[in-house]
Amino acid sequence: MQRIIVLEEDGQCRKTITESLGQSYGIHFLPSERDAYKELRTNHYDAAILDLLGHNGDAFNLLTWIKSAIPDIPVIVTSHLEKAELVVKAIKQGAFDFVTKPFSGERIGHVVQQALDNRGLRYEIDYLRRRQDIVYDFDSVIAFTPVMRDVIQKLKRFSLTDSTILMTGETGAGK
Repeated sequence: MQRIIVLEEDGQCRKTITESLGQSYGIHFLPSERDAYKELRTNHYDAAILDLLGHNGDAFNLLTWIKSAIPDIPVIVTSHLEKAELVVKAIKQGAFDFVTKPFSGERIGHVVQQALDNRGLRYEIDYLRRRQDIVYDFDSVIAFTPVMRDVIQKLKRFSLTDSTILMTGETGAGK
């Protein structure tokens, strides 16, 4: 079960989050930013929901820390205020989305699902990119003749530059 850490003190928002996400995700509510720092250092979470203006501390500092310490965790920011400067600042600091309170269970559920889907796609892209490096490695090219081995050695050297290369040869030669 995927786990979500939530820094939210509004009782109605906590209830909405619990009702909409509680059956599909493990929800862990925290009372303060300090507790969130401790919890995130010791336990794994798949997503975070942060109330920007609810606590005595500064949730922007927590958001910045999360995105630097655990960059792959999507952070959803909530606030009663929908000021453009707050939204822009949250997104620039790495928030996945900004949700204005009061929000519906459907809205928060949809945003969390989008965030987790997006993270899954990023993982898949990273995996495929690493896999592509293996598939297209020069060492995996099979070459028996000395001429073809010489071509591969030249291509290795050229691949370190930004030059464009034209290879020519007979049809079926293995270009």
